[in-house]
Amino acid sequence: MPEFIRIFHVIFDSYTIVNFFYSILTLISIVMYVGVQLKCKAIVKQYPIWPNLSADDFDAANNARQLIIHQFMVDFEQVLNELQSYKNYVTLSIICAALKLFEYFDKSKNMRSLINVLHTIKLDLQNFMIIFFCLIFGF
Repeated sequence: MPEFIRIFHVIFDSYTIVNFFYSILTLISIVMYVGVQLKCKAIVKQYPIWPNLSADDFDAANNARQLIIHQFMVDFEQVLNELQSYKNYVTLSIICAALKLFEYFDKSKNMRSLINVLHTIKLDLQNFMIIFFCLIFGF
């Protein structure tokens, strides 16, 4: 076998690809977590706790409060959207980490039989998962 084909097989091994995606997703999730934390701290500093106001300032203060509350809800919704994206990246990262376990299973002599069984039923397992998720998402 030529050397470049061997290098190609090593570089584009399925475990190498999973490790690459796991590393990228982990870095993205760390950056997103820091971004969400910084945005939360900025929102806490931007919107102070309301002081007690006298009755003669109530109408003007109430109008100002409603404008500030509206802006707070817009900022809060942005933080919630970023948090949902963060959770999606963490979920994908956990899936890649679970896939990395198969790399260790493949190297273990006792677990090698499980990997062989999974390789032989791969197509049947894929078909089952497609039908299973169609039924789950249907409900």
